[in-house]
Amino acid sequence: FMKRKYCNLEKVGVGEFLSFDYAFGFPPDSPYIDVINQALLKLQETSKLDTMWTALLSNTGQCPARPPTAQLTLQSLNGVFTTLAVGLVASVFALIGGIRVCHVV
Repeated sequence: FMKRKYCNLEKVGVGEFLSFDYAFGFPPDSPYIDVINQALLKLQETSKLDTMWTALLSNTGQCPARPPTAQLTLQSLNGVFTTLAVGLVASVFALIGGIRVCHVV
């Protein structure tokens, strides 16, 4: 739903991660509770509820078409590995400096 307004949003996770139940609030002893529950159950059993939900959440065409996002590759993680290597080298120098200081004192 928010993707209609904010085109840069992306869906994260699929399947059970995004599943949830539907809920409506009614006053106590409302005559509509059973009617709505029966209707929702029937829609859910025939998969019409999923179809309606998908239609509601689908992109309305207001956002420009975007190519699929790139997959994680070794090249796209180059910065992470570079940072890790620099940190490792710095920690080795710190260890060597610490050992020298301990032996001098």
